[in-house]
Amino acid sequence: MDADAFSFVTPKAFRTNIIESVKFVAWLWVLAQKIEEEYKDETVRTVILYNMSIVEALLLFWTKKKKKKFFEDKYTDKYTLPTALQSAGDKELLVAHFSRVEKDDTRVWFHDLIAECKQFLGKDLHDRVIDLQSIRNTFHLSKTRRALSLKKAEGSFDVVLEVVNKIKKDLKKA
Repeated sequence: MDADAFSFVTPKAFRTNIIESVKFVAWLWVLAQKIEEEYKDETVRTVILYNMSIVEALLLFWTKKKKKKFFEDKYTDKYTLPTALQSAGDKELLVAHFSRVEKDDTRVWFHDLIAECKQFLGKDLHDRVIDLQSIRNTFHLSKTRRALSLKKAEGSFDVVLEVVNKIKKDLKKA
């Protein structure tokens, strides 16, 4: 995949960030082929992390181009009801104003994007993105980790390429 593969990505600074990330992860992939066995899993995990970060950025870009909105629930002016009205247990009964507000881009999470793009991605690609997202989440050291393979990292490049091609094709139609 060369830099022209991302010609549809705007603005230019964002496209440059994507291209630099692709170049870095490609370099890391070459390194992963030669690295000592004890570091292979972490290198593979980093390849997947970068590739899924690229997918995440591209899906956010696509949803913005398609003017898709993401919302979250907000509860304000909370008032705890008197003890006599409380039910037993460790939960508290309260009254609040409820509203659904649009999320800012910085609050749209990868799982939101994956859910919103499920139909666009198609079942197979969607399932592979979810699988790789779950590996990406193992960067949190408290998460259960599993052994990884170079084949799994290689598959993450295929996912990036498929997402790029789908978005490029879809945006050309518009």
